[in-house]
Amino acid sequence: MMDTPLTSLPFLDRSQPPQPKSPIRVDFPTWHEAMLPNGLKIMVYEQHDTPVVSIRLYSHAGALYDGTHQKASMFAFALLMQGTRSRTAEQNCR
Repeated sequence: MMDTPLTSLPFLDRSQPPQPKSPIRVDFPTWHEAMLPNGLKIMVYEQHDTPVVSIRLYSHAGALYDGTHQKASMFAFALLMQGTRSRTAEQNCR
């Protein structure tokens, strides 16, 4: 184990900001977007070299989206976190 503090080592000169490196090239996959009849927007990209399907669901949530139904998001959150008469909070998380 080293007894020398890391800040005193020569490769960690904190008196000068680090020099930026050249940006790396990133090729993002081509996305396909569609709107389902129920208004759900889907975004898909295919990666045929990996035999995996991954699904993520994002939704607009929170008080900002409650509109005329004030406190609806807080009520829904409470149901998820505390459970209901017929479902525990753990069952809601599955």
